[in-house]
Amino acid sequence: MGKIDAKPSAPKPLVRATTPKPALTPPSRPLVKKTDPKAADEVSTGASSSLKKRALQATGGAALAAIPQALAPLGKSMRLSEAMALAKNGPVTPKNASLSDAEALAKTDPAGAVTLIDKIAGELAPGPARDAFLKQAAPLITTLTAQLAKQSKDAQRSGGSVPELPAAVTSLMQLTALASDPSIVTDAIAKGIDDRDSTFFSSSTSATNNPFTLALFDAFHADPAGGAAFGAELAASLQAQGKTASANDLLDFVQPYVTSVVVDANAEYSEAHDRVEVLNQHLAQELANLGEGVTDADRQRYIDQFHRDHQADYDAEVKAAAKLGEAITRLGPALQQVSDPDVQRQIFDALDALAQSPEGAQAALDVADALAKNPESPLALSNDAQDRLPGIVERAIPNLYAEKVKEHGGDAEAAAEEVEDILDSAEGLGKLVTNGADVIRRGLAALRTGDPASLLSLPEGPFKSAFLAAGVVVGAAGLFSAESFSDYTIAIADTGSKGLELLAEATKDLSGVFKEAGELAEKLAPRLTVIASAISLSEDFEKLVADGNAGTVIQLLGDAAVAVGGVLAASGVGLPVAAVLDVVGSLVSVIGAAIDADLSNDDRRKETEKILIELGYAPGVAKGLAGASKESIAELSEAGYSPTQLQATIGAAPELFEDAEVTRVFLELAQTTKVGPRDAAAFAGTLHQSDSAAEYLREIGAAEHDPVYPLTEAQRRDRFATLLSDPDFAAAGAYVRQHDPGFFGQAEQTVRDADLDFDDAWRSGNTELAFGDDLEAHLKDPAYLAEYVKRIVARNSGDGRSTDVFAWIAQDIGGKAVRSALDAAHAAGTISDEDYRRALDAVKAGLS
Repeated sequence: MGKIDAKPSAPKPLVRATTPKPALTPPSRPLVKKTDPKAADEVSTGASSSLKKRALQATGGAALAAIPQALAPLGKSMRLSEAMALAKNGPVTPKNASLSDAEALAKTDPAGAVTLIDKIAGELAPGPARDAFLKQAAPLITTLTAQLAKQSKDAQRSGGSVPELPAAVTSLMQLTALASDPSIVTDAIAKGIDDRDSTFFSSSTSATNNPFTLALFDAFHADPAGGAAFGAELAASLQAQGKTASANDLLDFVQPYVTSVVVDANAEYSEAHDRVEVLNQHLAQELANLGEGVTDADRQRYIDQFHRDHQADYDAEVKAAAKLGEAITRLGPALQQVSDPDVQRQIFDALDALAQSPEGAQAALDVADALAKNPESPLALSNDAQDRLPGIVERAIPNLYAEKVKEHGGDAEAAAEEVEDILDSAEGLGKLVTNGADVIRRGLAALRTGDPASLLSLPEGPFKSAFLAAGVVVGAAGLFSAESFSDYTIAIADTGSKGLELLAEATKDLSGVFKEAGELAEKLAPRLTVIASAISLSEDFEKLVADGNAGTVIQLLGDAAVAVGGVLAASGVGLPVAAVLDVVGSLVSVIGAAIDADLSNDDRRKETEKILIELGYAPGVAKGLAGASKESIAELSEAGYSPTQLQATIGAAPELFEDAEVTRVFLELAQTTKVGPRDAAAFAGTLHQSDSAAEYLREIGAAEHDPVYPLTEAQRRDRFATLLSDPDFAAAGAYVRQHDPGFFGQAEQTVRDADLDFDDAWRSGNTELAFGDDLEAHLKDPAYLAEYVKRIVARNSGDGRSTDVFAWIAQDIGGKAVRSALDAAHAAGTISDEDYRRALDAVKAGLS
């Protein structure tokens, strides 16, 4: 990838007489050329025996033997006399041919001479040697163009054709592409075109018998991008020579092909990119749904496996992006002449896409720089150019740094030096915004000296954002010290949501670097944790997450984290993916929340199950994890279940964890029966032996949320006891009896009875009277009394001071009975000494 302004001079702005709206697709070829029957005396590398005999008689064996070799590099047939003239000095090949050979051939075969010049130039090394030859050949190219134009005009008048013309036009296009400065060739071609010939570049939408126009159709249809670039360069040369009519005619001819190339390449990339965006969203959803159900290492393996399963789609995006970048680069000046607003918008969509990838950043900056240098061109004058060019440059600059970091194997200093050279040569970029040139100069100086403070002090604007993001990229590669890099990222994060988005974009840029795995990934990965930490500590980030408005920041960082995680997995870097993905607990979970990770879609569940099986999970566990709700997995994790325990528990009873409400009630049941995470799988398995387990637990959950009389804790415990006593749940009941014998013991039953009676009394119309009746009925059951009194004392939100009620109870059942109940509670330790004394005082006061 060269510098932004690889050409010695900027393309010349064109003045158009009219600017018709281009078609959306290249037109069909208007007419089929007439072809003459092959002349009887034409020869080729496989000449017939009769022609060989004739040639032998006319020239002798030595000259005849040279003819096939002379024709081979040209790939064409010609008249015997022409072939003999070319071969008279021995076999001609591109490597040993010279300009004099082309001049000799030009006397009898102009088209063949153009083809030979093309072949010779193609054999020369790109750069000075090739350009010198083309400059030397320029006068001959002018002469040959004029000859071809005359042949075309004569054929048009007579209704004939020029069979050699398509190959010659293709060669002229190729010669233009071979030159480091295309104007070396197009200026020469333009000199050979008579501007008074109004039919030379016939309209691409009208019928014509002009052989040159028909040859252009053939060449442009074969290579629309190359044809459009050639046409724009030639039009610029025609305009520079004052041949405005021909320049405008050619632009009219070229524009449909420019449109076609832009629209087709952009559509192909958009489709591939959208598909990858959907895949990344699915991956984020799947990982968010799994949450803490898998280990960090397995999450990393999951990302890698997902990418392997969808490798064709990820490869398609890379190929489409490369094709888009190549199309934009090849079109060059042709883009500047696009005047259709719809196509202009698509051009800037393409530039946006290129700017956001390390591989495409150079092409995006090339076009931005060219437009800034040619502000009067139709594309530069468009509304899109005014609104979007600064943002394109803002996104492209840090990606260009990322690309150079990758190319230099992580050498941040070398990358910064190369980008400095590139931007120094891009004079147009500084004109895009006020003080742009000064900000670019100061930004480059700050990066060159490794001074993050100077970057932070740049004037506000898109170029400041560009250099701040570039600082994140090269800082991650080691241009800043670890301490200054940490301070730098924190400072950016503290600037608010714009700073968070900038960090997210820079992380995404770095993900492109991670495509080159191995040592480079291992070198850069630790600094990603610094970026993630800066984001996670930002108050703005926490606020965005809390408000459920993480939006762009979350998605951007999520895409980057997914991409980086995949490369870490592929490269075997010994860094846990959590170090990259964890932001505010778990970035993956946050992403899932931000994009509504609802995996009710069967395809998503099936894919999760498939990938987990591919990673070696037991089919039952894989199916359970894939079917479990995100909230259920989170509930288990918060209850202290490790990934291994969580997987075993879900695998043992998958239906219990499809619904978060059922999972919550299951955890309450496990806690009530003293079943911890280590034993939960066995317990869930026995409970799940009944097909109605999930239904029963769901009913208990619904009763807990009853809007009138929600289930109390005591009532829930009683429901659990009833459930485990049901014959349908005999296995689960047996497990609890073995695991927690006290659950079905008398003491536990007494406590449940006391709590149930208290709850009923609390809801009765006369609470104090109901309290007294319950205590009086159980004066011979100290355990009951101890639990009941405890509940009375703690009845008002557990304040521990609600003892005055005992005065009312004493008036109902007598002081002796109340004191017996209080003594039982005090002895059992269910109430404090202070509460005991206060209650006795209340009884005494109530009876006095």
